[in-house]
Amino acid sequence: MSQLPNEAQGAAIGILVYTIVCMLCNILMMWLLWTAGETLSHIGIICIFLLLSVSVNIIQQINDNLFWVDVMTARWNHIRANIDNPMLAASNGYTGLDLVLWSIRFGSYTIAAGLACFWALSLAGVVYDWTGRRHWKLINQCGKIVSVVLPIIFVGLCHLETIQSSEPLFYFFADVLYFLFIGAGAILLLLIVLKYVRTRRELNAWTWVFATGYTRGGSSVARAYRLDGERTSSSDSTVQPQEQQFQPKGIYDSWLLLRLCIAFACLCIFEFNTVIVQITGHADMVADASRSTPDLSPERARRDFALLMPGAIASVLAFITFGTTQQFRQTMYRTFVPKQWQQKEEEHVSGFTRAPPRLSIAVTSAEHSEQGHERGGDPDANRDPNPATEPEPEPEPEPEPDG
Repeated sequence: MSQLPNEAQGAAIGILVYTIVCMLCNILMMWLLWTAGETLSHIGIICIFLLLSVSVNIIQQINDNLFWVDVMTARWNHIRANIDNPMLAASNGYTGLDLVLWSIRFGSYTIAAGLACFWALSLAGVVYDWTGRRHWKLINQCGKIVSVVLPIIFVGLCHLETIQSSEPLFYFFADVLYFLFIGAGAILLLLIVLKYVRTRRELNAWTWVFATGYTRGGSSVARAYRLDGERTSSSDSTVQPQEQQFQPKGIYDSWLLLRLCIAFACLCIFEFNTVIVQITGHADMVADASRSTPDLSPERARRDFALLMPGAIASVLAFITFGTTQQFRQTMYRTFVPKQWQQKEEEHVSGFTRAPPRLSIAVTSAEHSEQGHERGGDPDANRDPNPATEPEPEPEPEPEPDG
């Protein structure tokens, strides 16, 4: 039986349904990434932690709905006993199970910011041709580990009494990683945009293409950045002619730069919301501590449940930002639209489209090449193994001897 006030039941149910829809969008995005072999890519791991975040969000909503009076009473007692603890302002005074669930959500958001930062580093490496340098692949892979491990350590440190005894030290460990990831990612994004502007001036085109025929010194490399149909700055680098066609792959398409900008804008907005909650949180805790009884009003219930909404929207934004590429739209179209309603495809054959009538920039995806066998297939499985070649000219007939 729910302990939530009847006046707040409608809002709580609506927010719960909204959060479930966000979770379904996240699951759909993860399925699309799995079909493209990008489950363990930067975006794939981001979606995994966003799914974890939205799942514990739902658990907290159900727990607070069923045990509202008990939760608020325990929270009120905790606030009165620890009014100067900065953890109260940061976590809205959560204690017990709610505090554990908040820690998981908070850590997941920081992990997502870190993965976005290192993904921007990976793309910047493509654009500026850093991929050929020594240890680049190791740096790219370690970035994923650092993005996951460091936030977990820092969130754990925030629970130590020694850290909580100093408000500046607590907020340093709580927020420094997120700000560093967002700041570094913004700088890398700016570098990519500068390259984009210069490329637009020189070529009037910019296209991210998944290609695998780039070779350097006879061996293929994980990523490549070059102009289709021309030689690179390295004299021993060439691209096979059959790879010079536009092939959108997973999240990599001509709108990738815009998608990356939207992702970082959303991360900045979310961090701004987090800072506002932390600034106003202490005043709320002081107001709660001054009460003679816990605040069990419907208004308080609606406000507390509404605070859980911004974190859930990240799953929807991830789907809208990265799940709407051409390949993913085709995948959803073929899977969810009944066969008799599907129109015949005239322009797309075997996952390829015609090359756009412009110069383009080829990009080889390391995440594809590293995960090509994830689903038991080769990343080039969709490519024609016997590309068409120009017919050899027929030999001229030998002249007949005189006489």
